[in-house]
Amino acid sequence: MSEEKIHIPKEWIDSDKSSTLMDHSMIHDYLYYMIKILFNKNKEIYITKSDIESNSDILRLLGGAVPDFIIKKRNGREKTLIIDIYSGCDDSNNILNLENKYENLDFFSDFIIITSTNFRKVIAHILPYEDTKYLCKNFRLFLNEYLNLIKHKNPQINIFNGNIPITRVESILSKEASINKSEYISALVEYSQRIANTEHL
Repeated sequence: MSEEKIHIPKEWIDSDKSSTLMDHSMIHDYLYYMIKILFNKNKEIYITKSDIESNSDILRLLGGAVPDFIIKKRNGREKTLIIDIYSGCDDSNNILNLENKYENLDFFSDFIIITSTNFRKVIAHILPYEDTKYLCKNFRLFLNEYLNLIKHKNPQINIFNGNIPITRVESILSKEASINKSEYISALVEYSQRIANTEHL
């Protein structure tokens, strides 16, 4: 057995989706939860897909698009940053369709599409070097386990019973981070309503 240990987000382990192999969704979810942990570590202010889906004003601002993350402009970023994780087949047409969806939002945001092949390059623009390195190492270990499970062709195999010992990692939003997130949601809602009012003039 390998000496290495793969870090698995506790939030993902505790979720219903984590126990079975579901096409490419495990790749998406692993990247999603690990990136979320690192955003919290670096005190990024962001909202997630569930926050967007539950807020009609933000949905309207995004033209109905529901990305994985929206990150507040800071740390040298001049615009809000939209991040979507694409884990399907490496089809340039599918990725182009995603890009077209977000290009209409360039009046207030930049966007990046993260895939299993480009994530190291694009995430390096957001996270510090050591965090990018940490994510890449763990994603490599995870992907090896994932591909081994694919060979079994059994969708009920639990990835957490694989060949590499796991370490559960957890990141809980601090009180300050929760307040910052609430204020950011309020700011996006206000911005959306202001644009809507302008369009009605």
